Amino acid sequence: MDDWTDGFDDIYTCPVCGVNNCVPPDNIESPIIIVGEFPGKEELVTGIPLTGRTGTILKQSLAKMGWSLDSFCLCNLWQHKPNKNEKCLEHGKKIVIETAKDKQLVLLVGSDVAKAFLTKNISELNGLDVSEFLKVPAFRCKVMAMVNPAIVFHGVHGEVELSLKKFIKEVEKIDE
Repeated sequence: MDDWTDGFDDIYTCPVCGVNNCVPPDNIESPIIIVGEFPGKEELVTGIPLTGRTGTILKQSLAKMGWSLDSFCLCNLWQHKPNKNEKCLEHGKKIVIETAKDKQLVLLVGSDVAKAFLTKNISELNGLDVSEFLKVPAFRCKVMAMVNPAIVFHGVHGEVELSLKKFIKEVEKIDE
């Protein structure tokens, strides 16, 4: 059993609360991980992180830059629909940390994810400037953060594109 699955009787069951439709990390072989907030309806159906609305925005934006979302390890902070159980959240953080342990770059997507690992919201990090790497003791690699791509549904596009361009610039350094 892999470290990140410790505590799972069944990969799709939360060992904390018993929810039986968890969405585990995908493409764990990639050296780069993108961490979303929680699985939505699509993710719960497909069992793959970032396949819903937010993932679609990421997929389209990355495609414009010549990249596929499938190139990256995908993971969520919450392994299932969020609840009020802090132990479920802590378990999700443990899975993210274990999944990221051998990665070269982590992209934290959204304020909830940033707050979970940095105790700050994206707005406090200056979301437009993800060019400097964040200090996250839980990760032994470069860490970047960006707003939740769903912000485009509110008419804001530039911040997502700028953040992803900076992220891809770092990805290309790794890919060389």
